[in-house]
Amino acid sequence: LLTCVQQTGGYFGAAHIIDVLRGSAAKKVLDNEHNRLSSYNSGSDTTKQEWTFFVHQFVDQGLLNRDLKYGSLSLTGQGQAVLDGDVKVMGDRLPAEQQSSGLGGSRGGRSKDWVAGDYDTDLFDVLRAKRTELANAANVPPYVIFGDRSLIEMATHLPQSEASFGSIHGVGASKIKKFASEFIPLIVAHCEQNELTEQPKPGAVPVYAQPSAPTLSDSLHKKRWQEVGEAVAAGEPIADVATRLGVKHGTVTTNVAKF
Repeated sequence: LLTCVQQTGGYFGAAHIIDVLRGSAAKKVLDNEHNRLSSYNSGSDTTKQEWTFFVHQFVDQGLLNRDLKYGSLSLTGQGQAVLDGDVKVMGDRLPAEQQSSGLGGSRGGRSKDWVAGDYDTDLFDVLRAKRTELANAANVPPYVIFGDRSLIEMATHLPQSEASFGSIHGVGASKIKKFASEFIPLIVAHCEQNELTEQPKPGAVPVYAQPSAPTLSDSLHKKRWQEVGEAVAAGEPIADVATRLGVKHGTVTTNVAKF
């Protein structure tokens, strides 16, 4: 992975790097003659999901730098030291039971029967970086901003308006108001740069209004973490959920993690 990033010059995102490693005949790979690199097809026995998992690890370990605007990957000094043999690193493989669900180790925003399909991994990385930035600023876990499923759907359907943004899983009226202006421009810029168009979500019904509070009957038939998770996923602010249910802020975030 590090060798491939080095050989491609640090100008390409994760999706392209993975295509090179897996021996793809994609036009972008051939046009850049990356099929002539020694790293080309060197990782064909590793799935795209696993390579994506490795990319996230290497970024987190400081071996790769990811441009927040364009998503391109480049070597850091530490990454170069690994290539030079001066430093050794250890990593984890994506657990087999998580490979069918798109990304491993995420918290929140994913139902048990949902499976990620093909999505733009470069855009996902950009959106993920923005989520981390917002979470750090608000001093909350990233999944409180959006779960991985929400980001994956954004990177799949490329919503470029508030209406289509509201059709994404976990995006309610409150989150449209708070985050549409943060995420939509990133999606638009990525689409313009890569000549992509919005891919409407089949059968989606955009959320414009705050849903009504659940009735007592509804609450009696649901566990607390389900009630809290559904409310937050629908866009109700954590503070409002805590007040309505008479629980602490920390209790809400803990329950969201179970959802």
